[in-house]
Amino acid sequence: MTPAMLEKARTSATAAGTNNVDFREGFGEALPIEDRWADVVISNGVLNLMPDKDAALRDMARAK
Repeated sequence: MTPAMLEKARTSATAAGTNNVDFREGFGEALPIEDRWADVVISNGVLNLMPDKDAALRDMARAK
């Protein structure tokens, strides 16, 4: 995500009244979260754009 995309996402979440979402800048191969931090990890097609899909999948598994 670009900084503009992150800001738009944060603005939209605030406008929707959500307080249980968190947007962070990072790489799919090295997610900026602790081990087992997430209940669910989803990818809306971006995994297909990553050059090292194996590393991204390993890090998604680490995060969950």
